[in-house]
Formats: sequence, C-alpha cells, structure tokens
Amino acid sequence: MGNSEVEVVDPLTEQEQNRLEELERVVFEGMKGPFDSGLALREIHGEKYYRKTHPTFEVYVESKFGISRQTAYRLIDAANVFENVTHGLQNPPSGSDISPFLCLPSNERQIRSMAKLSGPEEQIEVWQRAVQTSPKGKPTGAHVKKLVNEKLGVTLQRTGTKITQAARELPEDFVEAFLTITEKLFTAKKNNFKGIDRKKVIEFIERLRRFIED
Repeated sequence: MGNSEVEVVDPLTEQEQNRLEELERVVFEGMKGPFDSGLALREIHGEKYYRKTHPTFEVYVESKFGISRQTAYRLIDAANVFENVTHGLQNPPSGSDISPFLCLPSNERQIRSMAKLSGPEEQIEVWQRAVQTSPKGKPTGAHVKKLVNEKLGVTLQRTGTKITQAARELPEDFVEAFLTITEKLFTAKKNNFKGIDRKKVIEFIERLRRFIED
C-alpha cells in the first residue's frame, strides 16, 4: 500500500470567515461598482478563503457563483487594470503628459483587452489614447481592443527585430529553426495564447535554457 500525503488545510479564523462572507455578498449582489466583483474575487483567491470548503479556486467559483474559471480570472484582470489606470491618472509621474481629468473605465468589457498589455504604463497609455480618440471621450470595448492590438503589434515588432538581429550571429540552420519557433510564439502571443498553455511553453523554454547551459 503506497504512502500518500494528506494536505493539511488551515481552518479559517473567525475574522477570515467574516471577511469571506462579506466578499461573497459583493459578488452575489452584482457588485456595488463595475469592478467590485473582480476585487472581491481577487482577495478570495489571494488569501485562499475558499480553502475551508473547496480544494481549488476554480472549483469554488463554479460551485459558489456558477461562473467558469475564465470568467473569474477575467473579472480579476479587469479589476487589476482598473486599479492601474485609476492610480496612474490620479498620480501621474512628474513631467508626464498624462491628464488626471480623463474619465475612468466604466465596465469590464470596456477594458477586457487591456489585460494583455505588459503593465500599468502601457495600460495607462492605451487608455489615455482611447479616451482622446473617442466621441465624447467615452471609448467602446472595440475601440480599446483595436488600440491594444496596435500597441501589441508595435511591441512585438520591436522584440522581433531584436531577436532577428541576435539570431543573425548564429549558424544558418540555427537561424531558420529559431525564427520558426519565434514566429509561432509571436502568433500565439498576439492571440493571447488562446488554446495554448502559456505555463507549459515557459517551462519548455526554461528547460531548453538549462539544457544549453549544462
């Protein structure tokens, strides 16, 4: 009979249980604000408040709220973007051209695509451009997505140029192989790795790096 380790789950404290119930009400009530559900889910996930009743966050959100893991993470991503944009507009870096008077995002669909961007700076940049180029300063989700794709295209193009320049210093057969892989990665990234396990791709590349270094 094989030995199997049983994971010990720390019980919720009374304070944690009260906080969980408060956060669940926020999600159930449909949110006091357009991003409150994402903020609540983020805290539940980060603090593992689901651990008392469910083995994983994915199982928890489906059982408790009837939403898929994709929906839950999408709401969390939108909340993160909203926080980044809000903080950036309210606290613009000295000397920047960021206007603190721009309207803020008003719903998750509007900024869903901005989660693909590399971080707060790009998110603020794209949002500012979206507001400035939209009728009455109220961008639609489609317009934001268009600007996001344009931004990603420029970023990928610059990255691709650097990779190509580095590859030219390698033997010709290596160049061909690396550029083929790079092209596949760029296509996957532009599609936000849809249908592809990003973590497994990173793991493969990391193993390849270790193989080369050994």
